[in-house]
Amino acid sequence: QAPAIAVLAVSAASLAELEVDVAPWSIRVQDAAGEHCLQLPFEVDPDDCQVRFRAKRQELSVEFRPRAGDCQQGSIGVSSDPTSGAGATSVDSNVDASPDD
Repeated sequence: QAPAIAVLAVSAASLAELEVDVAPWSIRVQDAAGEHCLQLPFEVDPDDCQVRFRAKRQELSVEFRPRAGDCQQGSIGVSSDPTSGAGATSVDSNVDASPDD
């Protein structure tokens, strides 16, 4: 399976200012603006995820792979309300779905 990547705009100057929790069905991020939760349209292995932070862009990306058999062909893109504190959220994947935000 190709990896999926969730990209979230965050209110932080460093990764140390963020609390990131990847669960089998969601990604939760706590930053200076509050808590943001992205519901995933498929199950992932939290131990097989990679988290990266880009300080200049104040952008957090989480790369993950769907568990075998949990994915259908397609793609998703998601944007959250910029006033909610997370700025923008997008997910590139091989699944048709939308997160609860």
